Amino acid sequence: MEQFKKKLFEKLQNICDKIPELKILYECSVFESHLIKVLPKEIYENNPIYKEFEIDLIFYFIDNFPNEDLVILTEDDWIDIDKPEKEFINKNK
Repeated sequence: MEQFKKKLFEKLQNICDKIPELKILYECSVFESHLIKVLPKEIYENNPIYKEFEIDLIFYFIDNFPNEDLVILTEDDWIDIDKPEKEFINKNK
């Protein structure tokens, strides 16, 4: 799992650095699913750079880490992140 998290964190920081308004929260749930909350919802739903990233992220992890569960969320979803383990924001702001 540590190799998975290291690669995931690297990819999440990279996309935050490309989209200044983006904020991502990460938590490993009690069921050992990797929860990723993308904020704001407008970017999650409408930003083409983010959408391409999300597709690439999903396929990368399916190919390389097939035993890990990745759940991508945004505002108003029925699942939420209670205690984020890590937060990603644009480092260039």
